[in-house]
Amino acid sequence: RHKKSDLFCEMARGKLKFMPGAREFLAEVKARDLPCGVGTGCYKIEYELMREECGLGEWVQAFVGGDEVAHNKPYPDIFLAVASQLGISPEQCVVFENTDVGVSAARNANMKCIVVPSAFSKDQDFSRAERILDSLRKADLISIFPLEIRI
Repeated sequence: RHKKSDLFCEMARGKLKFMPGAREFLAEVKARDLPCGVGTGCYKIEYELMREECGLGEWVQAFVGGDEVAHNKPYPDIFLAVASQLGISPEQCVVFENTDVGVSAARNANMKCIVVPSAFSKDQDFSRAERILDSLRKADLISIFPLEIRI
């Protein structure tokens, strides 16, 4: 697995970019002072590259990778670790995912889940998600975070 991570980093360096609407969405999350974390099945070396290349540290307070927990997705460990680092309960979390395995991990952690499918995952089963969005441009924080769970 470490060879795969090294190869990913080699191939992705200088080529990573935000998904449409992500930068604006993260800016709104920050402006509303909502805690934000990344729970990814990839390894720390990979998300460190993403954090560096995309400047995610500006918006994201917690990062957890698949090599930092006992069980990777679809187990809830990654998302539970992110919630713990942010100091919030799983019930207060809304996970944005792009795969069915990620949806399972979020639901197994007792978290709400919104899916923004990628071209590679668009045909997966997202029936356990609360919502499916075509793009983060369509993400409305007011409707996503009802008053009773806003931080």
